[in-house]
Amino acid sequence: TKGGGGEESAGTGAGGGNALQSYVQVLGTDTGDTCPSVLVATEKCKYLFNVGDGLQRFCNQHSVRLVRLQHIFLTRLHADAIGGLLGMYLTLADTGVKRVVVHGPPGTSRFLSAGTSFCEQRPDGELVSQELPLPSPPPVVDA
Repeated sequence: TKGGGGEESAGTGAGGGNALQSYVQVLGTDTGDTCPSVLVATEKCKYLFNVGDGLQRFCNQHSVRLVRLQHIFLTRLHADAIGGLLGMYLTLADTGVKRVVVHGPPGTSRFLSAGTSFCEQRPDGELVSQELPLPSPPPVVDA
């Protein structure tokens, strides 16, 4: 799809029928100041990796539905990866999504706390932070 990135579907189970469907879709905004996002969808839930500024508009233009989005993963705390996060959350809350868990590096909770007053306008919604530890460097072994 032009600008939208590819979509790859995979079914599990033998012979079709009631196979579980899932897919991965790369969402790109074709700008130098926003990193692409990746959407992973299963029948029960959707997972989004990075929420750059302009992603909501991109999703609307390319008919990408985020109704079952429950988890957002941030690869880093930089404007190109989180610029659209709070706006995306407000949009999701307006569409009935009650809880979104944001998984990210250390500092994610602090970033979300700074935006709490902005998001308090949605009393039925919950924005939860889950900080992931940074990986330890591999041990140095002298031979």
